[in-house]
Amino acid sequence: MKKFLLSSFVVFFSILITIFIFEKFLIWENYYLPFSNPTKISIKDITYTFLFDKPIDETKKQVYVIGDSFTEGASCAHEKKNLTSHLNEQLNQYNYQIINLGSSGKSLPNYIDFIHHFKITPNDKVILILYDNDIGFSDEMCSISLRHKKDIDLFSPNQCEQIVSKEINVDANNNFLRQINNYLKKYLTYKMIKEAVWQFSFFRKLMYRSELQNLWINFESEENKYIIEAIKYIKSVVFSNKGEFYLTYFPNVNNISNNDFRHGLWKKFLSYIKEVHNINYFDPYPYFIKNSAQNQMVWSLTDNHPNCEAHKLMSDYIRKTIIF
Repeated sequence: MKKFLLSSFVVFFSILITIFIFEKFLIWENYYLPFSNPTKISIKDITYTFLFDKPIDETKKQVYVIGDSFTEGASCAHEKKNLTSHLNEQLNQYNYQIINLGSSGKSLPNYIDFIHHFKITPNDKVILILYDNDIGFSDEMCSISLRHKKDIDLFSPNQCEQIVSKEINVDANNNFLRQINNYLKKYLTYKMIKEAVWQFSFFRKLMYRSELQNLWINFESEENKYIIEAIKYIKSVVFSNKGEFYLTYFPNVNNISNNDFRHGLWKKFLSYIKEVHNINYFDPYPYFIKNSAQNQMVWSLTDNHPNCEAHKLMSDYIRKTIIF
């Protein structure tokens, strides 16, 4: 018995050491240098950190690229290889200045504040880049949305008052398994295992991100209605200032293929807003399928954000189909 317990302890301790070493490897593999001189701007009592380091040059035509962390490209910004850095390099000779308004963890309510804060002038371009989790609710999203409802009479989801008043706790997620997930996801080993499991459709249905993705095609949901109203509002503000508005999305790059069901969700949503709300869009995914060197263009084993090659592809697509 003593020998068995000793052997079990050695095995258990060896597993722990292996996991510890592997976790350290994943931390190293996921590391990137931060952008050296970001611009901090306070908008309506929220401080945003934008990854551009030159003041806006009013002698140039501005291209405001708005989105979340996929648009921001933090992992590639230090080396000037994120989306907006590529665009600046490609378009500087044509008197364009590209302004990176990608902001990690932000969504449509924040984007509305962005277009109010920055001065859109005639011939400026606003490129709104959506991503999967733009459609989710949060305390901050609801607080801003309720402010917009009061100030500019914009539709706000009914749930937002309950979320802000804490009648609905979005952080609790109402699910014990999700609370466990929120605790474990700080460990990269767990994140890598989770991403591997997500590839199987049976397990995919159990994950919260699938709930979010399906909201894009549930046109009766509060979340979907809000997204559409927010896009319409941003478009109207840009047009009222005689600017140009373009709508697209940043595709997932962890499984680039003709069979990716997520592309089908985007096509259905974008087709709907074009047919029902007369909002044109640009679909970059066929360009990615045709031009990507591999079917995975993620930053690391545990981070599904686009790598620098994916940012270059997105910039090429925007330059060829939107700017010119």
